[in-house]
Amino acid sequence: MQFLIDFLETKEITETKIFEQLKCSVEEAEILRHITRKHIKGNEENSVFLILDELFSTEGYDYILKLPLVKNLLDLGWIVQSSFAQVKTEEVSQIELVNATVMLSKSFERLLEEGSLEVELPQSSPYTDHLEYLRDQFHRIELYQKISTIRHNYKKRSLSIERLEKSLKML
Repeated sequence: MQFLIDFLETKEITETKIFEQLKCSVEEAEILRHITRKHIKGNEENSVFLILDELFSTEGYDYILKLPLVKNLLDLGWIVQSSFAQVKTEEVSQIELVNATVMLSKSFERLLEEGSLEVELPQSSPYTDHLEYLRDQFHRIELYQKISTIRHNYKKRSLSIERLEKSLKML
């Protein structure tokens, strides 16, 4: 939980231990911090309008200019849209996001908890029996399944897909 506490308490967001891994702007990281604070206090789902209202000026329609930040966080896979229907983030317009609710993704929660998203691969050594080979093949299938799920929900070249494909090549 040290990464979570560091992310919440470090004054400058760029100095947090996980900022480099986020691959997002300072404003986007501040949005993530705001959602994380609410999540820790028991509010899992958050209205995009309220997030933008609390963080940025809502005089006139200034908050609309911040919608691309939320859209990018969705595309990166750090937040997910709360919806009963399966929604591809590529198909969601920015205007739809005004009244949408979002929550932290499982991968972002894992990053906060463990400080890394690297998949631990088994030791690479020659197989001594068929079971070891099958275990690796099942692990490979599991990685393909995760990639398929991410491709369905996020944009084609999200950070999660790149990380999983790298793990697949190493296997």
